[in-house]
Amino acid sequence: MIIGRKIKAFLGALCVCWPLAMQGHEYTVVEDSVENKKLEFGLYTEVNYGRLAENEPRNLWDFPHAIFDATAHLGKGWHINLEFEYERFYENGEWGNNFNDNFTANKVYVSKDFKSSFGIKAGIIEVPVGIVNIDGPALTIYDPENESALLPMTWHEGGMGIYGDIGKFSYCLAGYVFTAIPAVESKFLGGAFRLDYHPKEYFRIGVSSYWGTPCKSNAHRADLTYLEHDGLLYGAVDFEYDRNGLIAEGSLIYNTDHSARSAGIEVGYDLFQYSSVSLIPFVRYDGVNHMGEDNFNKYTFGVNFLPMENLTVKCEYSNRRQQHETFQSFNVGVGIQL
Repeated sequence: MIIGRKIKAFLGALCVCWPLAMQGHEYTVVEDSVENKKLEFGLYTEVNYGRLAENEPRNLWDFPHAIFDATAHLGKGWHINLEFEYERFYENGEWGNNFNDNFTANKVYVSKDFKSSFGIKAGIIEVPVGIVNIDGPALTIYDPENESALLPMTWHEGGMGIYGDIGKFSYCLAGYVFTAIPAVESKFLGGAFRLDYHPKEYFRIGVSSYWGTPCKSNAHRADLTYLEHDGLLYGAVDFEYDRNGLIAEGSLIYNTDHSARSAGIEVGYDLFQYSSVSLIPFVRYDGVNHMGEDNFNKYTFGVNFLPMENLTVKCEYSNRRQQHETFQSFNVGVGIQL
């Protein structure tokens, strides 16, 4: 079962990393107090409907889609972080009712902040390549296709990482292991790094990379087309900008399988930026170049409406051209943050 594999991955990584984390260090974080020992949690849920016009019109429902996250702050820089996701689709006339396919544990890890420039975490952790995999923004209803076409989304593996902020830079370096019982079947999957530069509080630009094998990893379960390769190298450059109502983000993705590459960028503007209501029309471009038949260019036009802080209504139209054919789709979605 998928859940069982994830728990094994978490326990195996924890056994490796716990002795390291428990070694003596001088604490530079705030000492224990009632204020810094707390539990934070959130629930986001949404329902989406799509009308797809490919060879023949068909409907797509995405319901329920829910993300639950929680962080327990234990004091002296210790934290426990959880994120679980459940998503079910109605497609081709039937619901996807396989719980193992619909449910995933995106994050289950223990972290320790020694100081702002250095922290350590172990468990089921993210692979921080691209914007979506670092919980970055997207004005579209679904994950940007320039990333989802080449990368697993909400990519996570069992492993250990270090992270921190140094001046205007933030970094993350992680290694990933598939753990199994018996231990001889365990396998090193690969490593990832990320470096972000924040010249201003409203602007970020970053580079990230991953090298490893898709075997026994979430890359293998992503149903990508290049899984016959033993080793893959991913590289990404991305940015985010949010100031005075202007919202922009974009990314370039590359991997070594047939030099697959993609580009995506979206720009939106909040027409009501000085009020409690937001209305954000946007445009987006996604382009993918991979093995000829998988190439496409996609243009999306949409609007995000936030009548209140925890309620979002999205509506978008997209036009996708692939192999001399044009596919059009119309999607609407409603999301609530609890």
